[in-house]
Amino acid sequence: MILKCAGTGSSGNSYALISDSGQILLIECGVNWKKTMRMIDYQISNVVGCIASHDHQDHLKEYKKVLENWIPIYTNDETVEGFEIVTGEFLKGVPEKKWFQCGEFKVMGFYVPHDNTPNFGFLIEHEEMGRLLYLTDLEYCPYSFKNLRVQHLLIEANYIEDLVNREAENYAHQIKGHCSINTCKGIIEANKTPDLRTVTLIHLSDKVCDPNRVLEEIKAVAGDRVEVNVAVPGLEVAFNRFPF
Repeated sequence: MILKCAGTGSSGNSYALISDSGQILLIECGVNWKKTMRMIDYQISNVVGCIASHDHQDHLKEYKKVLENWIPIYTNDETVEGFEIVTGEFLKGVPEKKWFQCGEFKVMGFYVPHDNTPNFGFLIEHEEMGRLLYLTDLEYCPYSFKNLRVQHLLIEANYIEDLVNREAENYAHQIKGHCSINTCKGIIEANKTPDLRTVTLIHLSDKVCDPNRVLEEIKAVAGDRVEVNVAVPGLEVAFNRFPF
């Protein structure tokens, strides 16, 4: 299993899980469609679906392109209700905390707080990678997944508290709508087991974050046996279930 990134951050988010058999699960569709197509090597017929966390443009900007290519989008009910639908039956609201099948992938959505915007985190299972926990645009995570022994974390580390200007106009949204580095570290600590293989950090702010500092601090929490990466366009990470 390979994770690819076409874009991350406030300018647009789009990732792909690509199995050894070629099946592709898109995660978000907030970047230019051409960039997403390049990310998946134009293998659009292999895409089994797209999961989307919430209705902000940096996560769903290209939803029409996805639907026009007969790719279903799975998200929460509130996001479905708020969008202009061009192919309605392919934009699907899924029940919270209920597993559904998407090709070879098994997926479950659950709500996480995002400044009063209905927002899903996702658990994703596949025999090649084990379990992946995906969290973005959240103030905190109200759940522990330690008993599930997740192998991979795809998780936001948007800002560093001491770099945020408390007098800034968007201060409230910054702290209620995004995940700080300290919150990210807490989530990793709460869910870390010997099965954890990778942590991929996403949605870093270009104004109130330092990628080098984030990488250093997260590595200290994750431990030497865990591969830690900061997502950038073009990143590829092997998502294996076992360390060999």
